[in-house]
This record gives sequence, C-alpha cells and structure tokens, in this order.
Amino acid sequence: MGWPTQSLETVAAVIRGVSFDKSEVTAEPGEGLLPILRAGNISDALDTRSDLIWVPSTRVKPEQRLRPGDIAICMSSGSQAVVGKSAPLREDWSGSVGAFCAIIRPEQSRIDPEFLALYMRSETFRAWTRRSEGANIKNIRHSELLDVRIPVPPMDQQRHAVDLLSRSENIVRMRREAEKKTKEIIPALFLDMFGDPATNPKGWENQPVGDVIRSAEYGTSTKASEVESGVPVIRMGNVESTGRLSLTDLKYVVLPEDERRKYTLQSGDILFNRTNSKDLVGKTGIWRGDTPAVAASYFIRVRLNEEIMLPDYFWAFMNTSHMKSVLYLTARGAIGQSNINAQELRAFVVPSPPRSLQTTFARRVAEALELEGQQSLASATARTAFQSLLAGVFEG
Repeated sequence: MGWPTQSLETVAAVIRGVSFDKSEVTAEPGEGLLPILRAGNISDALDTRSDLIWVPSTRVKPEQRLRPGDIAICMSSGSQAVVGKSAPLREDWSGSVGAFCAIIRPEQSRIDPEFLALYMRSETFRAWTRRSEGANIKNIRHSELLDVRIPVPPMDQQRHAVDLLSRSENIVRMRREAEKKTKEIIPALFLDMFGDPATNPKGWENQPVGDVIRSAEYGTSTKASEVESGVPVIRMGNVESTGRLSLTDLKYVVLPEDERRKYTLQSGDILFNRTNSKDLVGKTGIWRGDTPAVAASYFIRVRLNEEIMLPDYFWAFMNTSHMKSVLYLTARGAIGQSNINAQELRAFVVPSPPRSLQTTFARRVAEALELEGQQSLASATARTAFQSLLAGVFEG
C-alpha cells in the first residue's frame, strides 16, 4: 500500500510474560490467584475461559496485567506454526500471559490497536515470525520484535482499514459460532439418550472398561519428522479437548513393515491421551480415517469389543463432563506432566446401554458430524475470504 513504516517500539510497548515456578501453579482459581494465558489460548481471538492455569497474583507485575486493546503473542514454541500467533484482548479481564508469550501494548495516540492486531495476523508479519531462530524450540527475541517494521498510515486510513476488515471478520466470527454450536449436538444427544453418567438415571449396567475392550496398546515411540515420508503420526496436539481430530499439523514416521502393521490405526480406534498436563490428560479421540496413520506413544490405542460397545458411544462417553472430572481426579503428577496408564484406564466404569440403542446413537452421530463438516467448510471459506482481504489491505 506504500504506507510509511516504523519500528514496533515507536508505537507500542512489548512486555514480557509472567515467570513462575511449577510448584506455584494450580489448575483451579482461588483467592490471591490470577489466570495465565498460554499459546493454546491464542487463536483468531483470545480464549480467556478455558485451559487456564492460575498463579499467585504477587507474581504478576501491574504492567503485566492485560488491558483491553493489548495484543498477546506467542514468543516461543516447539512448533514454527505456533510462534508469532497473536490476538487482541477486547474485553475487561484480569489476568496475564505466561513466560513463553508477551504482551504488545499499543500507544493508542499513534496506532489503532485493532489495526496493529490485524496487521500481526497478515502473511507479511507471519512470514517474519516464521524466520524465528532455534533448531527445536523456535523463538522470537524481544529485541527483534521491538525492531520489526510496522506500517503506520495516518489514523483515518488505519480506521478505514479496520472498518473494512472488521466486517469480513464478523462473518468469520458468526461462522465460527455456528460451527461451535454444531459441536454441542453430540454431547446433548448423549445426555438425552443415555442420561448423565455421573448419576446413571436410566439404570444402565456399569462395566469396567477392561470388560468392553479387546486391546489397549501404546503407540509408537519412533521420533516423528516434518519430512513427508512414511506415515502420518497422530500427536497430542492433533486431538482437541472436544475429542475431535485436527489433522492440519502432521508429522511423519518411517517404520519397518512389521511395526507399521502393528501400529496402523483402524477406523473406530479410540485414542486415549495418557500423558499431558493435568487438565488435558485423558483427551480422547476416535480415528475415522481410511488412510494409513499411527499414534504416538503418549496415546493408548483402544479397540473395543463391538459386540458389547460401539466406538461412537465410548468416545462420546469419554468426552462427557463427568468423565473429564474423573480423568482430572485420576491423573497423577504435576500440572506440566500428568499420567493415566492402561491399567487405570481399564478400571474406569462405563454404563453399558443396549447395543441397539448405541447403534441408533452412532447413526445420529454420523449425521451430526456431517453437519459439523458443512459448518467447518463454511467457516474455512469465510476465513479464506478474510485472509484474501487482509492480504489486499497490507500487501497491496
């Protein structure tokens, strides 16, 4: 666009995230504690309501408390795609970001916070963040971020760009909300058909998980690579907290033929995340693919005895609020590394409704997933249109 540029430090402050000891962290709010956002909370918008940790408020300096208009950015990660992710805070919220993140606080007399936040989502800025250093851990240095050049047109032009892009982004936001609502169908359907497993109001027979499965095996420990050779390996980040699989960030492993046969996933395999942070350990996905793939070793691959229990029912059960609570209470270890082993998984109790009812549920799950796919496609189309407009504004 031919806009004049300035270094970021001339139009904004860059504030380091909060450092703390693992022993100070809790996964629950409490008196004298403040919530901390991490890279996983940064997407198109900041998620200030889920996957939070809390630290003593004395650890958070006054300038580290997020304010509306501030922009959170991931400064360090093992994934190149994650470094540089950013999103603004658009509401009053009392909390901060962790040490692997930073806060960019625009000087609002010089740059519109939304204009800066939108620029930081552009391909121009993201291309710059992808050049971050590090072989395994990718980092943006504080000094580099201060020096990066930012377009700073006159304020009226900034506001015009924000107005134009905000309209397109609102469409993306509405599509995202619709997509989110479709993901609420299956949990609601489960409760309607089977009742809350916490109280088992329909009186189904309870059985140990070990009695309804054929096998529970750990995945491969072979080191994964970004080189597209061999077969895709499903990692922790590929299973969302809702149990859906996201296959946009895959790595690959090359295995001997006997190991490939041993570890290859079959449609209906349950993927139980046995090692993760305490609030995420036990994430449970289901493999529905028909292409070869394997699971990493921090998964337990569960194959059910389908004469007793169908994968869709078991998957939905493992993702109920009741089981999320059970998993949290069962997980051993600290916030950074908690575990649930195969023996503990086998000991969990699962209500066992008639298989005919499970079959009806599975059919309705398939219908709901088809609707989810349609909404996901609509969201992707809206995001593509927004990114195209974003490129047109910032890259001409």
